[in-house]
Amino acid sequence: QSEEKRGATASIMRSEALLEEERINLSHMIHRHYAELEESNKRLQLFEGGVLPLVRQAVVSSSSAYLTKRIDYSTLLNAINKRFQMELSYAEALSSYESMIAELELLVGGSLGD
Repeated sequence: QSEEKRGATASIMRSEALLEEERINLSHMIHRHYAELEESNKRLQLFEGGVLPLVRQAVVSSSSAYLTKRIDYSTLLNAINKRFQMELSYAEALSSYESMIAELELLVGGSLGD
C-alpha cells in the first residue's frame, strides 16, 4: 500500500507540474496576443487619424485641379487609385484587428468588453 501511495503522490506531482506549465504557456500566449492587438490598434489609429483623411483630401484636391486643367486625367486616376488602395489596406487591418480580439477572447475564455 505504501508503494501505491508513492505512485499516486508522484502522479499528482506530475499532474501539478503539467498544469503549472500550461498556465505559464497560456499566460505567455495571452501577453503576446495582447501586444499584437495593441500594435494593430495603433495601426488602425494611424489609418483613421492620418492616412485616410490625407488620401481622401488628395482626391478632392486632384478633382479640383483636373476640373481647372492643372493636372491630367491619369494623375486624377492615380489619386483615386491610391485612395482605394488605402481604404482596402484599412479594411484588411480592421479585419485583422477583429480577428485578434476573437483569438484573445478565446484564450481568456470570455469577452474583452463591450
